[in-house]
Amino acid sequence: TAQVNMTKALQSENIATVSSIRYLGIIYALLISVLYFGETYTWLTVAGMALVVIGVVLNIRYRFKHK
Repeated sequence: TAQVNMTKALQSENIATVSSIRYLGIIYALLISVLYFGETYTWLTVAGMALVVIGVVLNIRYRFKHK
């Protein structure tokens, strides 16, 4: 059902917005693995998560600014 919902979102909304927000799922998965399973990550992994979040935020800000 998740794939069906993603397909519907891509059909009804702007693809760039949906795609940007979709990348945040990686961050959620890593945070859950730390909180529930006690996994640890290197600074490089944390830096990568930060780059993903920064990229998503910049993309969304750019979209709203240039509407």
